[in-house]
Amino acid sequence: MSADEIEKKVCPYCGKLTSTQANFCWYCARELVARPERPMVEEKPGRANWLAAVLVGVVILGIVLLLTVR
Repeated sequence: MSADEIEKKVCPYCGKLTSTQANFCWYCARELVARPERPMVEEKPGRANWLAAVLVGVVILGIVLLLTVR
């Protein structure tokens, strides 16, 4: 297939002709192929509680150490 026989389509963003196999427009660099959206990542409910408990424990330990050193 020669360069003249390549199928063309119109870029929906800039209106220029581009190859039907192109993923990006050569002229405006916009993406021509729709990608599936990423699924939302749900955080485990116990993880935030565990992190807060460790943080509170470290703060309490720091206060106790400061009071005993004096």
